[in-house]
Amino acid sequence: MTITLKDMSKRTISSILLMVTLFAGLSSRLIASNNQDLEVGLIDSMRLNKITKTRLGDSGKAIQAYMREGFVNKRPNQRADYTDYYLLKKPARLMGHV
Repeated sequence: MTITLKDMSKRTISSILLMVTLFAGLSSRLIASNNQDLEVGLIDSMRLNKITKTRLGDSGKAIQAYMREGFVNKRPNQRADYTDYYLLKKPARLMGHV
């Protein structure tokens, strides 16, 4: 048995639309907050503690977080002079820029 829109009441359709809208809004906020966490982790991995002269964050963990979220490949795109280069696969925000 199939149910068509004609069979559904307006109240049921309104409820479904409301749930879909709420879910879309919440998921976009979760994605945005997660991307902000990625940005903060990367910035901290570049900042120095003024007293100890050590990095505030771990660059390896920051890059791994970007890997988990699919922003970069699991392996570097290029290696040169003992340095790994990761190219972004999709846009990411860093210091207010995309």
